[in-house]
Amino acid sequence: MNKRAILTMFDFYRNSPVGIQTKIAEASTYVKLFPRTIAFFEGRPCRHPVAVGAGAIHTFKAPARDRAIA
Repeated sequence: MNKRAILTMFDFYRNSPVGIQTKIAEASTYVKLFPRTIAFFEGRPCRHPVAVGAGAIHTFKAPARDRAIA
């Protein structure tokens, strides 16, 4: 799978004018993440939107260190 194949899965891309599609594709990067890869951390900026072409992303929020767990 390549970045253009992934982008065409999404309405925002397919419904954009061709010139905008070209700009989005040029600015996009294809990245393959392996299982258990940590991609984002809470409280840190998310600098890029993410489009998942296949598979799933799991999100977890770790409990605060000083919070009691009942």
